[in-house]
Amino acid sequence: MSFNSIIKNKQLVVCCGSGGVGKTTTSAAIALKAAASGKKTLVITIDPAKRLAQSLGLSQLDNEERMVPREHLKQSGLDPNMQLYATMLDTAASLDSLIKRISANEEQARQILNNKIYRQFTNAIAGSQEYVAMERLFELMNNKNYDLIVLDTPPTKNALDFLNAPNRLASFLDDGIVKWFVKPQSRGLKARLFQKGGEVVFKLLGLLAGRTFVQNLMEFFQAFNGLYGGFKDRAEKVSSLLRNDKTVFVLVTSAERNALTEAVFFHDKLISNGIPLQSVIVNRAFSPFETKGLDLVMLKDLLTKNVSKISKRKTDEIKKFTEKLLQITSLTDKLNNIAFDNIERLKKNLQSANQILCIPIFAEEIHDMNGLMKMNRYLFAR
Repeated sequence: MSFNSIIKNKQLVVCCGSGGVGKTTTSAAIALKAAASGKKTLVITIDPAKRLAQSLGLSQLDNEERMVPREHLKQSGLDPNMQLYATMLDTAASLDSLIKRISANEEQARQILNNKIYRQFTNAIAGSQEYVAMERLFELMNNKNYDLIVLDTPPTKNALDFLNAPNRLASFLDDGIVKWFVKPQSRGLKARLFQKGGEVVFKLLGLLAGRTFVQNLMEFFQAFNGLYGGFKDRAEKVSSLLRNDKTVFVLVTSAERNALTEAVFFHDKLISNGIPLQSVIVNRAFSPFETKGLDLVMLKDLLTKNVSKISKRKTDEIKKFTEKLLQITSLTDKLNNIAFDNIERLKKNLQSANQILCIPIFAEEIHDMNGLMKMNRYLFAR
């Protein structure tokens, strides 16, 4: 499936991979192309780096969905009426919003949000930050305000946490220490045993951390009582979203050996999690300075064609230039050959990927619309 087909037929594109390989710019480029094709598109980043905002002409990125300025699109020679939006996932703001939505009433939400250890403790819950970020994505998908959403994930290992967060949080709520802080609703032997066990835990924590802390902890979990089913239900829906036939995963890497090794690792993890990988993008894969077919002897002859009319100093400069050119082209060939060998090994290791696309090293770092469009000439060439 080509990238043209992806943006035409999919609703969610997840760009994943290790850090420093260009996931953010790749995500922005894909989103730009989708918007240019007439789709209302949102690109999301979890990375607080400013590159995405800068490339899209936005002064800032936060939890709000911001439209790329029409004037900025026009200045870049693009249709000013295209609908391209961007946002950065703010886990704290998203968690507050989630609590308000799934609470039984305003009072329950208020008790949770006003609890002294709410923010600190939720950061410590297994997978809470990653889960809330994924839940925010689920909310955006469920609202159906966009034809296509492009997600720029954190670097590989964190992204794996991100993908596994729904199941890990649900497991924590089922099996973790939470049970000691929630009073049983039923009466009888089990409830009494539960209560006795809880009392032991409370006394121990009181000695270690102080009674005030334990009281705040109890109030926090008591306020959460009744929400666990909602968390688990949404976790299952989020996991289902990742495996939906309208979702596609794109692995972004570079031609460096370490990045390619990590790409194989990530590929294997995706497959083991039942998530099919559609495409692999190799950024900075080769130098576009092609030397094949370049007759350097002929070039030297052309440069020194009228050598009798040129001063000796100029002749020496031309000689030095051609020698330097020979060195550059020789080095470029060597680097390209190494990169292409690495990519060939990658192809053998990633049997499940339908396509591997290579983007060259550009003379300047991608930081604006023109750079994104330059990337798209390679991403959407077919």
